[in-house]
Amino acid sequence: AEVEMMEMEAEALEIELALERHRTRMSVLRAEWAQQGEEAEEEMEDLVDQAEVERMEMEMEMEMEASEMELALQNHRTRMNVLRAEWMARVAAREASSAAADEAT
Repeated sequence: AEVEMMEMEAEALEIELALERHRTRMSVLRAEWAQQGEEAEEEMEDLVDQAEVERMEMEMEMEMEASEMELALQNHRTRMNVLRAEWMARVAAREASSAAADEAT
């Protein structure tokens, strides 16, 4: 009976050891999963940061293009005003010349 009891205690110890190994393995796996989760989270943060940088770069580029277009429009309007002033000066000169010719006759 004593031998049988010792065998049962030995089996119980083996089971406890197997259970402890299993728990250790579970802990290791949980730690690995947590690390993988953190790495995935960091990758997502990096992707979000990268997307934010790209968005900001695109926004700046679009603002620069808008500024260039506004400048081109302003230059065009200035040129139109110059041409209009030149045309009005020619019309006024022509009218003055015509009026002077009429007075001469």
